[in-house]
Amino acid sequence: MRHRRSLVAVAALTATSLAVVTAQAAPAQAGRAPSHAYRANDFADGRAKSILPPGENGLVNAIQAGKYFTTGKRPPHSQDQLRKYTRLLYHSRGLTNAQLHKYFLDESFGVRKRHITRAEKPGRGVTIYRDRHDIPHIYGTTKKTMAFGAGYAQAEDRLFLMDVLRHFGEGTLASFLGPSCQFEQMDHDQLLLAPYTRKRAIAQVNRLPREYGAQGRIAKSMIYRYVAGVNAYVEQTRTHPRKLPVDYFGAVDSATPRKWGVQDVVAIAGLIGGLFGRGGGIEVANARLLEYLQRTLGARAGWSAFHQFRKNNDPLAPTTVVDRRFPYEIPGRIKRSAIALPDYGARITDGTAGTAARCRNSGASRAAASILHALSVLPRDINNELVVGARHTRAHHPLAVFGPQASY
Repeated sequence: MRHRRSLVAVAALTATSLAVVTAQAAPAQAGRAPSHAYRANDFADGRAKSILPPGENGLVNAIQAGKYFTTGKRPPHSQDQLRKYTRLLYHSRGLTNAQLHKYFLDESFGVRKRHITRAEKPGRGVTIYRDRHDIPHIYGTTKKTMAFGAGYAQAEDRLFLMDVLRHFGEGTLASFLGPSCQFEQMDHDQLLLAPYTRKRAIAQVNRLPREYGAQGRIAKSMIYRYVAGVNAYVEQTRTHPRKLPVDYFGAVDSATPRKWGVQDVVAIAGLIGGLFGRGGGIEVANARLLEYLQRTLGARAGWSAFHQFRKNNDPLAPTTVVDRRFPYEIPGRIKRSAIALPDYGARITDGTAGTAARCRNSGASRAAASILHALSVLPRDINNELVVGARHTRAHHPLAVFGPQASY
């Protein structure tokens, strides 16, 4: 029976992998993996390029680490893209499209047959071809099998990094890598941002069909199969030590990875959403910085220093969209009579400030206690706000500025 061919490029369901992945679904004939023919149905018409810095191989097992420290021999593929990667630094002037192949790898859809170094079949209906740079190219008979392959390939290349990110997203980084002021602060901030229980996180995935219909059903099934692919590799690490990243021997929580669940996908999605969605809400901090600089350097010099060091829009920053402007942190005209600055030295808290300082001064145990206290009084909706009581205003009316930020 003939089926319509469709192509899907899978970068990552959870954006945790740095490896380049191409994938193809829906074979020409049911039950058979689709051809990995080079540039077959390549939607980019051969124009896709990629390059990764040293360490792109991801997995370093205990044997490979031991060889490096005793003989200096690096793990396979740890820096085989380095030459192209560094050459671009010195040859960027006058660079043309025709010269890009000298500095980037060809990332066309599919893989040349002579470039295949090994083929993996981690599950029924899925094949992962590794090219000469060990980049995975995933082929599946369906979207589900492709998602399974994506999970397996990511775990194979990035399992420990994925584990770090899921613990970070769940607010348990300190328990995984060891207690420290920095990790406890990171856990504290992440739990204030996305304090989902395991049950609530799973519910978000299970509600996708109800929220988005047919596309939601596809997304849900692919997420579950992606997790199954990750777990297929995790299971292999228990019996094949060469497949276990040596990094796990430095983890406090466990020397072996625990199995994944769809809640881990939500945790990492929440982490990434928080990182890229964070911005603004620092008006009070800016005001205190301005006051400090003016008291230290004088009014004029302090104002000048403030404008040099504050967060600001960088007009020279490169963007992937070149025909539009994206102004950010560019203030308009300021009515000086309407400016109100907090009293210099006054204590202003936002629920997260001061934890790092307490940790430095009082030790990790008190910092952990402050984190638990903050979580115990966690509001249902997390926003930032600035409120001035009526007796502190000239018009004798209360003033309030509310900035919804994190109640996703």
